Amino acid sequence: MSIPNSNQWLCIGGRHGKTNHQEEIIDIGEKCPICGLPETNILEEHKPKIFLAALILIIAVFFVYYKLLRKEEQKQITKEEQQQNNFQRASAAHYNLISEVFTPIKQKATELESDIETKTTQIREEIRGNRESGEPGCGDNCKQLKNEKEQLEAKYNKIIPILTDLKPLFEYELEGKSPEEIFNKDMQAIGKVPQNCLPEDQEFDCLPQKYQGILNPSFPKYEELRNIYFGKNYNSSSQ
Repeated sequence: MSIPNSNQWLCIGGRHGKTNHQEEIIDIGEKCPICGLPETNILEEHKPKIFLAALILIIAVFFVYYKLLRKEEQKQITKEEQQQNNFQRASAAHYNLISEVFTPIKQKATELESDIETKTTQIREEIRGNRESGEPGCGDNCKQLKNEKEQLEAKYNKIIPILTDLKPLFEYELEGKSPEEIFNKDMQAIGKVPQNCLPEDQEFDCLPQKYQGILNPSFPKYEELRNIYFGKNYNSSSQ
């Protein structure tokens, strides 16, 4: 038997389970080396296998794509959740700043206004004679009340312009602002709050001690306040 060349195939053993099969040389172009069928029947014979392989490939590609898509969606959800958490943290810090700085100024103005009204009522009663002597007119007690009222009005007239100027700096709309924008606006607001705004009232200061000097980034208090707004692991690039 001669050795087949590169274009021929040597068939050894039985074909299709047949025994006593003789060795023979066949042209590769005529029969399939796997099943032994003529070339014209090869596609028909292997069509189910080809279809199954293609189907498996399509399913595999689909699942890979689906997993990648779900991964991207999860990353997007995680990013949105983180952005919301960062916004809520900065918002809470903003409202805390209001309660510690701006609200006490409002309360002081309201307190002074109430005290002035009280003094006015007392003076009126004194003038009408509703006092110990029972005589109408403004006696020593009435004059003392007038003096106290004037002092209260002097304080009130100092704090009202401060309150008016600070109101838009503290009470602004947070929606749509990033944590950096909220922090920067609040730092600007702190910078507008005067220290020792009522020298005659030693028990009150418009800017609490904890916020004095906080605008200097080199001060530890600045970093402490920043961490309240952002947290230590805040990443601005994720916003």
